[in-house]
Amino acid sequence: MCGIAGCISIKSNQITDQSFGESLDMMSHRGPDARGVWSDGIAHLGNRRLSIIDLPGGNQPMEDETKRYVITFNGAIYNFKELRAELESKGAKFQTHSDTEVILEGFRLYGFRCVNKFNGMFAFAIWDKKKQTLFAARDRLGVKPFYFSHENSRFTFASEIKSIISMPFQERNLDWNSLAYYLSFGYIPSPHSIFAKMRKLLPGQFLTYSPQLDKLQIETYWSLPSASDNECTKEEAEAEVLEKLTGATRLRMVGDVPVGTFLSGGLDSSITTALMCCLANEEVHTFSIGFRDKGFDESSYARKVSQELGTVHHELKLDAPDTGTLEQIICQFDEPLSDRA
Repeated sequence: MCGIAGCISIKSNQITDQSFGESLDMMSHRGPDARGVWSDGIAHLGNRRLSIIDLPGGNQPMEDETKRYVITFNGAIYNFKELRAELESKGAKFQTHSDTEVILEGFRLYGFRCVNKFNGMFAFAIWDKKKQTLFAARDRLGVKPFYFSHENSRFTFASEIKSIISMPFQERNLDWNSLAYYLSFGYIPSPHSIFAKMRKLLPGQFLTYSPQLDKLQIETYWSLPSASDNECTKEEAEAEVLEKLTGATRLRMVGDVPVGTFLSGGLDSSITTALMCCLANEEVHTFSIGFRDKGFDESSYARKVSQELGTVHHELKLDAPDTGTLEQIICQFDEPLSDRA
């Protein structure tokens, strides 16, 4: 998990390096390992990094070999090694071993079509110095967030709302329609947000922004496919589900740091942990959070699964949150959410 932020405007007096840096640091909890800021006077890009792949070489914002493109990226591209080999066969040269640079080179060679090649969870933005345009994209299912605001010949974006509203020029007016959505559904559906001047890029979408023309375009590059009419037996369906779950788990175990699982003891996390135990060449570490109040504690289920699978289990027990802790939790939501779980 990383935090990305940016501000694109031909009115250079709208934001200073200091105010942009302070806005970026509102997301320091997303990226405690490194902080980077890049600016050419029109585009400001920032990144708070949680280092997982290529620890020494993957810092951001990152420029490509030609120095034309600059990227800030949050997420993971699971098939980046295969894509790197493909790009190298087409003449691409790499300076790092990171998946971030694979995105850059993919964009340089394929343009906006590069998103169709990425298997992963991502939200990224690339500034083209030559064309003076921004390209940004969000993964197919919206695992990684992307908030943005377009007003007064200025485009701002970030992984969290708090980073955008902390910018000195950003309006904070309430969106009354979004409040009605919240009262009806218990949450605010995309692309809306609780703030009138702020929106969310939908899953499977990308956008382009030209500050010279003050033109924003949003397009959908992927949507959920319709149900297949192919008939299969129960055994065939079971085999296909197992194959896909195993492949998905294997892809997510790639990293230059130790990988573990968050184990609740429920169906999803138990299946993932079991598959990881089958695939790993070393002991698997599992983590769970419980409560000292037994009326709310479900950690015993995770403990049972861990014992069955033989994982190295780590358990943290919490007290009921006090007022200060609740305020911190609410702050991380950025907008109203009624899900008490």
